[in-house]
Amino acid sequence: MNTKKPDQPANGIDFAPLGFNDSNGPSTPSVGRSVDIVRFTLTHWPKLVMGFLAGLVLGGAFYIYSGPRYDASTRILVSKLAGTPLQQGEATTYGDRAEHVEIIKSAVIVERAYEKHDLGRLPTIGYSKDAVRDLIDEIKVKRSAGQDRSFMNFFVISYLSSSKEDAAAVVEAVVDAYDEYLAETRKEQSQEVLNLISEADDKLRKEIDELRAEYRKFRQDAPILFQNPVGQQTANGGSIMTPPNHYMARVDDLRKSQRDNIKRRNNIEAQIEALKEMIADGESKQAIEQYVMMSMSQQGGGEGAGGGTTTNPLLVVKPSKERLDEKLLLAYIEEADLKHHLGVEHPDVQKVRKRINGILSAYRAEGLTPPALGDFTQPADSTGLARVGVDLASIYLRFLEEQLKQLDYNDAAIDNQLGEAIADAKEAADYEVIEKQLSDELRQKEAMLDGIVDKLKMVDITKEHTGYRMQRISDVLVALSVKRIIKIVGAFGIMGALCVFGFKYFTEWQDMSLKNLDEVRRYTNSSVMGAVPHFVVDPRSHRSDGSGLSEALTYYHRPGSREAEAYRSVRTTLFFSTAPKNERVIQVSSPEPGDGKTTSISNLAVAVAQSGKRVLLIDGDLRRPTIHQLFNLPQHVGLSDVLRREVEWMNAVRPTEIDGLFVLTAGDTPDNPAELLSTSDLSSTLKAARSEFDYVFIDTPPVLAVSDPVIISPHVDGMVLVVRMNKNKRPAIVRTRDMLESHGVQIYGIVANDMNFDESLGESYDSYAGYYNTGRSQQSTTAYPDAAPVLVGESSIR
Repeated sequence: MNTKKPDQPANGIDFAPLGFNDSNGPSTPSVGRSVDIVRFTLTHWPKLVMGFLAGLVLGGAFYIYSGPRYDASTRILVSKLAGTPLQQGEATTYGDRAEHVEIIKSAVIVERAYEKHDLGRLPTIGYSKDAVRDLIDEIKVKRSAGQDRSFMNFFVISYLSSSKEDAAAVVEAVVDAYDEYLAETRKEQSQEVLNLISEADDKLRKEIDELRAEYRKFRQDAPILFQNPVGQQTANGGSIMTPPNHYMARVDDLRKSQRDNIKRRNNIEAQIEALKEMIADGESKQAIEQYVMMSMSQQGGGEGAGGGTTTNPLLVVKPSKERLDEKLLLAYIEEADLKHHLGVEHPDVQKVRKRINGILSAYRAEGLTPPALGDFTQPADSTGLARVGVDLASIYLRFLEEQLKQLDYNDAAIDNQLGEAIADAKEAADYEVIEKQLSDELRQKEAMLDGIVDKLKMVDITKEHTGYRMQRISDVLVALSVKRIIKIVGAFGIMGALCVFGFKYFTEWQDMSLKNLDEVRRYTNSSVMGAVPHFVVDPRSHRSDGSGLSEALTYYHRPGSREAEAYRSVRTTLFFSTAPKNERVIQVSSPEPGDGKTTSISNLAVAVAQSGKRVLLIDGDLRRPTIHQLFNLPQHVGLSDVLRREVEWMNAVRPTEIDGLFVLTAGDTPDNPAELLSTSDLSSTLKAARSEFDYVFIDTPPVLAVSDPVIISPHVDGMVLVVRMNKNKRPAIVRTRDMLESHGVQIYGIVANDMNFDESLGESYDSYAGYYNTGRSQQSTTAYPDAAPVLVGESSIR
């Protein structure tokens, strides 16, 4: 029957190198190979200790054979030489210690030491084909103090050799080579830095000269006038305060003139409107003339159209023209008035005429045009005033209108000049931006040049105080290498333990048999009724005390022994399991032959009989019957004869030396035991025996060997399955469990036979030795009170 589960490995093997492999879960345990690593270690620790000790002995022998090794070592201090003074922002921690470790062990240092100190002449080094590589592998460098990154690094340089002198020479050579390397590195680095800074200085000076030439050419070619000289700076090196742009000042002046003309126009228009309203309203001549004179006096008190002086020399409108216009107007009015009262030839009229000519000369001198005021001797009809003499209102109106025309001319001129000024200002702003960029770049380059010059001075000062410096802080010490002894002996010891561990582990991993009660429960899915400890007797040997019973019946011969106590535990568990349903007919079997089922059922029957029960023990193994040997009874006239109806079953039952225990042997071995057991006579026989005895035990063949157990199982109440520890394989147990489950066989529990208890796992019963009595007895004795099942051992009886 194929009972292989679909989720099991195809080869039936599960690899579990670190412990038990329960790949299918607790309900369907793996049946492949596995090792409980904890139990394995605790079980074999004495062997592991022996392997470790053997390895220590071999390690000591190897050390003696290879000879001693001497460790030469010295301590050095490698510190950073900071430049004097430290640059601002320079770190106070320098290089990782790993840099020095790698450099000291590099081919550069080791080869330098090898060649300069002629290490090839040393006996322990000269024979090597690649001495430098061997030295690199053997030289050890490690940090002895400090942190990973620190200003000072302490290192220990060591070398292991079979010669004291050679070890010391190698360490000395490496230290000297590293010291020379650091000195050369300092010089090279200083010179390299100096060269780099000098190159940068030359390059920057050339760029500054080119930039200055470009800046001068730009200022010379620019169509605008710059107010600050080339490269002009303040005392602290910054840019000077640039004065306001005169192009923008001209724009501001022109815009101010526009605003002043607008104010003047508004003022003149207001005066014209007021004067016309006075004339229209019929105001008196005297009132009108007072208004005109007052207006003229207010205008004369100012400096011009804007009431102030403009700073723009290019303006067309000059403030003196308005003053001249006012003087000319007053002079004309005075002349007209004198002519009217005194006549044309009067001396006062001539004086006024001379003053008028002087004012007109002033117009010509200034390049100005006098206003057209007309003839003041004739009254103007447009005024609507009929008077004698000068019409002052008309004259002043013509004067104001002439002012408005002059303002129109001035506004047009200012607009043209303002457009040109704005265009010039925009162009000047663009050039000023470019000029600022060039000047800023020039100042930046000059500042960089100053920094490079300072660096050159600093490098020249500190070139002997930069880089790393090495200082030896201890002499070379040579001593016997104790670490090597510990390493060799310890390594051999560990290898010995590992060899034993590997061998035992592989052996146990290959062994798929049951090892402990946990595996029994796991693979059978049943509880353990008891564990019978290991004991060795010959089941065919009989006592010479007259009973004739086999030595294998330990419960009878040694009722105080651990084996008897184990069967007593099985009996107690059986009573507990069968009591609820009053089950009496019990079948006993095992997975394979040689599991000790016959010995177990015989001792169990003795234990039950000695508890006061009436017991019938039937040998149902018609193929290899052995019960008659244990009880020293004849084999013929037994179960096979009853099933062939050659004898009544009661006549085939024989009493034994044990009170209450009766045996029905197998009888003659038939040719067709399976067919014989399939007859209805077996069922009737068991029914009859059930009514006569308290318990009926049937010994049947192994489950996996033949089909007899499953043929008998329908006629019994349940089965007790006997397994043999360290013999039954896990796949066999699983197959047995599946076969019994498929036939609906009730299993009361498992009897673990031939159990070896492990003290390391707490399974030893040596501490309870006082409770057991190994003495022999020829008669039925009163057993110890029934107790709960205990872990005892297993029998080696087949």
